[in-house]
Amino acid sequence: MRVWLDAESVPDAVRQIVFRAVQRGTVPLCVVAGRDIVVPRAANVTAVRAGYAIDAPAHPIPSAVAPGDIVITADVTMATTVIGLGAVALDPAGHLHYRTTFADRLRRASLAHSLTWHAPESPKAAPASAERQRFAAALDRILSRRREKMRS
Repeated sequence: MRVWLDAESVPDAVRQIVFRAVQRGTVPLCVVAGRDIVVPRAANVTAVRAGYAIDAPAHPIPSAVAPGDIVITADVTMATTVIGLGAVALDPAGHLHYRTTFADRLRRASLAHSLTWHAPESPKAAPASAERQRFAAALDRILSRRREKMRS
């Protein structure tokens, strides 16, 4: 089991929660971003700089994810892809997603994108305190369950 963090799609507050969670254990974390991101110096944390240019290869997370991995992303399309590959998708608001919950979200995301494609990108808002707590609790539950499965 590995935790994949799509660092470009999540706010800094969520990244910090993930960093703290994996530092407490031995779960490997791979942070993927299109720019340099400061990551903790730990044996179980790696950083991958992904190319997002027009001629760059596809995002590295879906091509490397394995069944049972945890992918933290706000990218609905990527979440749909990794769920289809057997991974678990967790969004920055702390919602765990399954294949059945994504059909509607994908439609809404497509509509929102088509309505705002011309708007300049705004900075990601920091999640509210309740969302941060929900995210931290969901991540802790997932990691605990995975650790128990690995022990048995």
